[in-house]
Amino acid sequence: PPVPTEVSAAQGRLALLQADALDALEDWIATQPRATQIEYFSRGTWRRDWPLVATGATLLGLMEAQVDDLFILAATL
Repeated sequence: PPVPTEVSAAQGRLALLQADALDALEDWIATQPRATQIEYFSRGTWRRDWPLVATGATLLGLMEAQVDDLFILAATL
């Protein structure tokens, strides 16, 4: 299936939860500047090209294909 360009924040969090990566990401978010925290928790949608997605993927040690897979999964949730 094609990789969605965006998913809802809830879909993204549910996909991360299923991948057992949500806690690690949110623990890291808690250490970031307030602006980053607001952006993460307040955005209604997550875009695949969002810089925070790339940063989070690096933190979690995810390859581009794994991030794509998470977006594909998220779109089904």
